[in-house]
Amino acid sequence: MIKIKSIGIDLDRLGKGRLLVYSPLVLIAGWSGWWRYLVLVIVALGVFEITVRKPFSVWTKIAVFQTLSLLTILSFSVSEAGWLFLTVFANDAGALYGGTYLNRFSWMRLHIFPVSPNKTLGGFLYGVLAGWLIGILLIDFLNLPSYYLWLLPAICCAATVGDLLGSGFKRHYDLKDSGQGLFTEKWMCGHGGILDRFDSLPAVCFFWLFFKLLN
Repeated sequence: MIKIKSIGIDLDRLGKGRLLVYSPLVLIAGWSGWWRYLVLVIVALGVFEITVRKPFSVWTKIAVFQTLSLLTILSFSVSEAGWLFLTVFANDAGALYGGTYLNRFSWMRLHIFPVSPNKTLGGFLYGVLAGWLIGILLIDFLNLPSYYLWLLPAICCAATVGDLLGSGFKRHYDLKDSGQGLFTEKWMCGHGGILDRFDSLPAVCFFWLFFKLLN
């Protein structure tokens, strides 16, 4: 087990650093225009992880609809898609790291989501803060409308809803990870499965499509 003691990060928990191999590939796909094909692969593998669980249930339908909602990102501009992806990534990372290591006060350790008992109020707030900060920085960098910053709290809340729906599916089928027992678990280098990593983004994309239609 490898640990960076100064900040308390366990690299085994982070997939033994193997995602460092995948990260450049994702960035290359994003900047080269191949990201749309990557989205199709993610959706196909996500639906596979869901439909392989038997018997089918209401949670199956919810999870399939949630995963297919990611396809709405194909209708967004590259700047908006990148902004949403990185904001959601920051939200998820902030919630995980903050909820694990930075819950200094007892009220932060309150478990407010019955469908996902490990998630705390502190983790939720850290996630919103991280997503909000990164989202604001990216608005200027990507030349997006400045009023988008007021939508960041709603985006982070939508990401949390997506994460909770993914947790509900796993809880129903008594799964630790969506890729449990499947080849996708190995592909994700110790980070669960496809649904585990991308359950937040489809809900955000669905929210963003709704916003775009109203705007």
